[in-house]
Amino acid sequence: MNNYYSLSYSKNSQKQRKKLKSMPDVQQAIERIASNIASNPYYNGNYAETLGTISSAMISRRVNKKDRFVYIVNKASKSILVINLLGHFTDSHYESNEGTS
Repeated sequence: MNNYYSLSYSKNSQKQRKKLKSMPDVQQAIERIASNIASNPYYNGNYAETLGTISSAMISRRVNKKDRFVYIVNKASKSILVINLLGHFTDSHYESNEGTS
């Protein structure tokens, strides 16, 4: 039985992934978080913070002082939508209402 969640990326986070090639330390931290949440989206690491209400909560994980890995978990479909990788959820470029492509 596969207990792993599938990850998909919003348009914004796909653009941010392309920028990671020039930031190897950040890229490595983000890859580690992605690997951890695929097996357990609620693991207690990287300074997790729940954003929003319990029914539609986004989870934010600290990548470094400046960047946050923000995602939404769908337990029913065992999927995770990654919303944001770079910046902080209070930054003006953060767009939480995007779809996936």
